[in-house]
Amino acid sequence: MGHLFGAFCDINTAVKLHPTSTMLTNRGVIQQYMKDPANAMSDFQQAIAADPKYSLAYFNAANLYFNMRIFEKALRYYDMAVENCRDDEGAVLNRAIAKVLLKDYAGALEDFDTAIALNPFAAHSYFNRGNLYLTMCKFTINSAKTTYFSPVT
Repeated sequence: MGHLFGAFCDINTAVKLHPTSTMLTNRGVIQQYMKDPANAMSDFQQAIAADPKYSLAYFNAANLYFNMRIFEKALRYYDMAVENCRDDEGAVLNRAIAKVLLKDYAGALEDFDTAIALNPFAAHSYFNRGNLYLTMCKFTINSAKTTYFSPVT
C-alpha cells in the first residue's frame, strides 16, 4: 500500500521463517517495484528451484526478461508458465506479444486466439491481435477466404 520498504522487510522475514516458492516470488515482485531486477530474478529463480511447477514464478521471470528486452528468454519462461498453467490468459497473451516481437506471427496468432478463448471479454487480447493483423497487412478476414492487401502509399 505504498510502503515498499516495509513490505520488503515483512516479506523478507516471512521468507526466512518459511521459504516457499510463493513467498520468494512475492519478494521478487516487491524487489522489481524497488527497481532491483537482479535480486528480483534471483528470487524468481529460487522459487522455480523450490517448485519447478510454480507457474507464477516463471511468469514473473518472463515479465522481467521482457522488460529488459530479452525476448528469447522471456518466451522460454512464458512457455514454462503456460505449460504449468494452461488456462493462464495473461501468460498466453504475454507469450503472444513476445512472439510478435520475435516475428513468429503464426505462433502469436495461435496464442492470441487461445487468450481470447480463455477470456472472450478481454479487450487487450483483441487489440493486440488486431495490431498483429495490421503488421501482417492482413486487412480482410472471412471464413471462406482470407485476402491480403498491400498498404496504400
